[in-house]
Amino acid sequence: MDFRFAMRYALIKIFWFFARPVQQTYRTIYKPAKKSVKVIIENGGDILLVRPNYAHRLWSLPGGGLQKGESFEEAARREIQEELGVVLSTSLTSLGQYPSKHQNFDVRAFSALVPDRSISTDGIEIMEAQWFSPMALPEDRAHRMDPIITLYLQRNKIAA
Repeated sequence: MDFRFAMRYALIKIFWFFARPVQQTYRTIYKPAKKSVKVIIENGGDILLVRPNYAHRLWSLPGGGLQKGESFEEAARREIQEELGVVLSTSLTSLGQYPSKHQNFDVRAFSALVPDRSISTDGIEIMEAQWFSPMALPEDRAHRMDPIITLYLQRNKIAA
């Protein structure tokens, strides 16, 4: 294992060990509005799910938070490039709101078709990424993504 990678990984783990309780307490008390995105990436009828290296570690859709002044679509493109090394050159299709466990979260879902399955996770934020058939999703997944996947299947007229 590369020393720089190991050091970065360890520092991020230590940071979140202390920062997560502070972040959760702040969100509980002040309930700030937060905006983020999730993206269904499709290739050949399969969709890409990621397993984050933090929090729940369940299979879920890739995505992340908006930066100041950024649109939802810009955030979707940036997050996919940062997390998976994929440049979304095709247009994004809006799928609507993604269910969030937090009240003041505005999470928008998009879908995008990619020409190939080449991905490269950084191993820090995303532990692994894998292609799945929408009809054979893993059991250890974040089930709140299911309504968005169902909407995606309906819009693309894929029998569930």
